[in-house]
This record gives sequence, C-alpha cells and structure tokens, in this order.
Amino acid sequence: MFDFNKRQRVSLAKLCYDVIKLVCGGIAVAGIMQKEVPFDKIWLALMFSGVFLWAALALEDDPEEKCKDGG
Repeated sequence: MFDFNKRQRVSLAKLCYDVIKLVCGGIAVAGIMQKEVPFDKIWLALMFSGVFLWAALALEDDPEEKCKDGG
C-alpha cells in the first residue's frame, strides 16, 4: 500500500490508538455531561474506533516478517 519504514508504521499505529482513546473518552465525557447519549453518537464512535483499530493493526503487521521464510 504505502511504503513506510518500520518506525513510521509504529508511530502511525500509536497515533491510531491515541485517536481511539480520544473518541472513547469523548463518549464517556458526553455521557457524564448529558443525561442521555443518543444511540447515533455511540454508533458513530464505535465505527470510528473500529476503523482506527483496523488501521492500527494493519500498520503493526510487519510484511518483512512474513517474507523471512524465503518466499
């Protein structure tokens, strides 16, 4: 996909995890500030978290380790 080195992939994965923390923290704060959090906001937060989690896991997957067997 993109030609990142290992350090760049790890940094981007950490950024994705931080974004997940911010999204989940925002929903928690919204739950404290409001009496009721609309289901739409919770669903949107879960979707964003899922996308960023998928991106982080994809970035952490090292393609070089798969090629070490010589193939």
